[in-house]
Amino acid sequence: MRTWLSPALLNRHRKSNALKIQRLLAVLQIDSKDVNCHRLTPYLYPAHVQDKFDGLIRLSSTLMNLQILQQNMSFYRRSPTDINNFDFNCFDKSAKNSRYSLLQNGNLDGKQIIKQFLTKNNLSNLANLPIPSNKLPTSIRFKFNRDSLLMICGHLIMCNYPDTHFMSKIMKG
Repeated sequence: MRTWLSPALLNRHRKSNALKIQRLLAVLQIDSKDVNCHRLTPYLYPAHVQDKFDGLIRLSSTLMNLQILQQNMSFYRRSPTDINNFDFNCFDKSAKNSRYSLLQNGNLDGKQIIKQFLTKNNLSNLANLPIPSNKLPTSIRFKFNRDSLLMICGHLIMCNYPDTHFMSKIMKG
């Protein structure tokens, strides 16, 4: 089985790949001048390179799980309005950024958060697949889109990109 991409395959979709990467970087609020878009192109073909870059997927999904745990722990943080060490206002649903809303968002797992992010930002065709989209089930298409997003985020983490808050932008949607 061929696991690496041929130059002909990369050149065939060069413009559409560049547009997809620039749109993703714009959504993550990362300047595309700071990131080499040609290095991110192979990650748009998860069917070919998934085994080779499995470590990037694990790295970014671990960071996302850490963000979810931090968000859950912020629910139980003490505040100056505590009465006898109990916070009675934590379930105030009227506040837009209340602690209760943080807990509700924290109950989502990483797959659901990525699915919301991809659909909300119109990135559902992020991955390039050898099969037409109408012949492929949406669950499998989502899996490849998720893997592409996680590989790109893992690459940005490994390159020590100065703005490391892009994972929290994915969490917010």
